[in-house]
Amino acid sequence: MKKISLLLVGISLGCLSLFAQKQANDSIASADDMFQEYLEDLDSIYGYLDEPDSVMDEMWEFVDAYLGYEEHEDESDSLFYKYRAFALVGYPSDQYNLAECYRYGRGVEENDMLAFQWYQKAAENGYVEAYGALWECYINGTGVEEDLEKAVYWIRKGAEAGDENAQKILGQHYMLGMGVPQDYAQAAKWARKSAEQGNPEGMTFYGECYYYGYGVTQDYSKAITWFREAAEKGEMTAQYYLGECYYNGYGVAMNKVQAIDWYRKSASAGCAEAQDKLQEMNESY
Repeated sequence: MKKISLLLVGISLGCLSLFAQKQANDSIASADDMFQEYLEDLDSIYGYLDEPDSVMDEMWEFVDAYLGYEEHEDESDSLFYKYRAFALVGYPSDQYNLAECYRYGRGVEENDMLAFQWYQKAAENGYVEAYGALWECYINGTGVEEDLEKAVYWIRKGAEAGDENAQKILGQHYMLGMGVPQDYAQAAKWARKSAEQGNPEGMTFYGECYYYGYGVTQDYSKAITWFREAAEKGEMTAQYYLGECYYNGYGVAMNKVQAIDWYRKSASAGCAEAQDKLQEMNESY
């Protein structure tokens, strides 16, 4: 790996004096600490730049970006410039947050292509939340061409890193045979991992596996256990399924009052199936 030149260090120290004037009482970090971290990270930045001269270009862009952050009073604008400054340094969390700014127009005009590029930088630097963001980009063609294979690649990385939402999504890919061979056992495996981490949708998904017997032996009692946990967390699909169990006596004593109660909770949260069920029963929600 190329070493930082004395010229580069000299320029960096010159920039440091600018920060010292600008940053005396900044709450994020002192100018000295922040720029020391920047110098320490220059070698890693070198790894993805094509030309040595661009290191200095990036450094000055960093200075401009941070000073821009200081000059903006609007919170969303300030956050954008703060994220941009530290994203240029190479901090994965700020690269991810900068991508979010571009994706949703927070402090800057929406730009899906730039959002994708910064999600990718964050993901390449190991930021787990960016894996799911890249999955969404590749699934929907946001800032990049749709690519199911790459979508599955990134969501698998998230699932294997322990992200509960990514685990649920990977399980759904296996359930549907979407980008992977259909495999109910794998679907149930990843649903369980998500559910055991307390993800309400993962709990519902794992409950569905037991409800229908996908990848596990059908067991209404176990389905109800997971539906109830998710329902009590406000997950509307689980509330609907719990209503179904009470209505039909699946794994629990039939109880129309309890069924209607859970249907209403689900319907009020926007579940169309629960709304239709109450309409069939001539019940309001």
